[in-house]
Amino acid sequence: MTKSGKVDITIFTETKMVQLKKSRGKSLVTQLTDILLEEIRSGHLSPGDKIPSERALTKLYGVSRATARNAILGLVSRGVVNRAVGSGSYVARDLDIDAATAAQTGTIGFLVGRQHVPVRSIQDDFYYYRVMEGIQGELRSAKRHLIFSYLDDDETENRGIVADIGRKVDGLLLAETGSAELVWQIEQLGLPCVLINPSIDDIDQRFDSLSVNNMSGAHKAIKYLLGLGHRAIGCIRGPRSSLPARDRYDGYVRALAEAGIDVVESQVIQVDGWTINDGSVAAKTLIERAPHITALFCASDTLAIGAMAGLKDVRRIPEELSVVGFDDTTLSSHSTPPLTTVHSPTLELGRQAGRQIVQRIHSPSLPVTRVLLSPELTIRESCRPVPQ
Repeated sequence: MTKSGKVDITIFTETKMVQLKKSRGKSLVTQLTDILLEEIRSGHLSPGDKIPSERALTKLYGVSRATARNAILGLVSRGVVNRAVGSGSYVARDLDIDAATAAQTGTIGFLVGRQHVPVRSIQDDFYYYRVMEGIQGELRSAKRHLIFSYLDDDETENRGIVADIGRKVDGLLLAETGSAELVWQIEQLGLPCVLINPSIDDIDQRFDSLSVNNMSGAHKAIKYLLGLGHRAIGCIRGPRSSLPARDRYDGYVRALAEAGIDVVESQVIQVDGWTINDGSVAAKTLIERAPHITALFCASDTLAIGAMAGLKDVRRIPEELSVVGFDDTTLSSHSTPPLTTVHSPTLELGRQAGRQIVQRIHSPSLPVTRVLLSPELTIRESCRPVPQ
C-alpha cells in the first residue's frame, strides 16, 4: 500500500495471498476481517491508507464479493475504517490502533429480544433479571463487564443497536430472538455469540445455544394437575412469536393427549405479552367462556399472578380453581396464595451462557453446542384436588 492511496497488491500477494476456506469455528467474513486487522496492526496499512477494494479482496482470497463487503462493513462499524463514496475505504485517520484493533475489550453484550412497551427496566423483567444475575456472576470471575439492551420489533432499530454494541464488545449473548436477519447480521460481523432461549429453529449449527426444556416443564405441570383429579384444565398461552411459549403449550397438549383428553378450544386463550395485566385480562375472558374449568395452566408466573388477581372476586383460589405458573420467579413465592410453578433454572442458564461466551471468545474453533436445561415443578399453595 503506498502513501499516495494506490493499492499495493504485492504486500498482500507476496505474504498473505491464501485461499480462505469455510470453517465451523470461523466464518469467511471473520477470517478476512482478521487478515485486514493484522495488516493494520503490523503497520502495512497506516491511518489514512486506502485498503484493497472488494474486487481486489475477492481475487486475493477467493471469497465472494458479499464476504469482502461484509468484512469491510464490519470494520466500518467498529470505527477502524471509513468509506468514501466513489473513492473507496480508508483506515481511519484518527485511529488509535492499539485500542481499535485490540483482540479483547473486556466487555460482553447482552441483548434481549422481548417487547418492553410500555418501557420498563430489566428489574421488572423478572425472568431475564435472574438470567442476567447468573451472567454477571460468571463474567465477574472472568474480569469482564456487561452491556445490556432490549430489542423490539423494529428491525432497522435493532440493526443499529447490534452495529453500535458490536463495536464495543468481544462477544454477544442474544436472548429470545425471533429474527433470522439479526442472527445473520451478527454472523457477518464475525462476533462470537451464544443464543439464550432462541425463537428460531434453524441456527444451531451457527451459534452455541442454551434453552430450558419448556415442553417437559409444562408436561410435568399438567401431569400434576391430572394427578389431583382435574380434567377441565384451561390454558393461557404466551405470545405466538415466542418459541418457549409454543413449546410450553405443546407440553400442555401432549400431557392431555396422554390422558385421553382432547384440547377444548374455548379453554385456551392466546396473549400477546407476558405482563401481569395480560394475565388478568385473559383470565377474565377465559372464565366467562369456560366457567366449568377447575384448573388453569399459565405460560409464565406473571401471567398466572395476573390471572389470580383478575379472578379474585370470581373464583376462590385454590378452593374453586387451581393455578399453575412457569418460571418460578421471585414473585411466585410471595403471591396470594403462593404459586405452584415450574422452576426454570434461570440463574444456571445465565451462568452457563456466561461461561460459554468466554470460552467461545478464547477458543473460536470449538464445536458448536446446544444445551437443554431441565425444569422441575415447585409445589406451593395455589393447587388443590378437584372439588367434588
